[in-house]
Amino acid sequence: MLSLSNRITKNKDFEEVHKKGDFFSFGIVFLKIKKNNLGYTRFGISIGLKFSKKATERNKIKRKLRLILDQKFPSVKKGFDIVIGIKKRDGLPDNQELMRDIEKSLKLGRVIN
Repeated sequence: MLSLSNRITKNKDFEEVHKKGDFFSFGIVFLKIKKNNLGYTRFGISIGLKFSKKATERNKIKRKLRLILDQKFPSVKKGFDIVIGIKKRDGLPDNQELMRDIEKSLKLGRVIN
């Protein structure tokens, strides 16, 4: 599980990444990436009502994303704020699809080797 220090929790930080971050997308995953001056990387997950009106589905996908990020976290470069979101589609994506799309998006953003 990602520690609290490696998560973006404040609304102000989310807004700053959304406004000033670079956009990368692959498959159903999109990223906003912005350099920070903290010396460590922080992740934020943003799943909107467009994805699903049901809070249970949004929370389920957030848990899946956190699990995948926990596995990928050691290979991510330090010093970035990364907000991850999912594009709208029918049904919930499976873990393999999410893992593949997150990895490709992180490679596009050049924050993973």
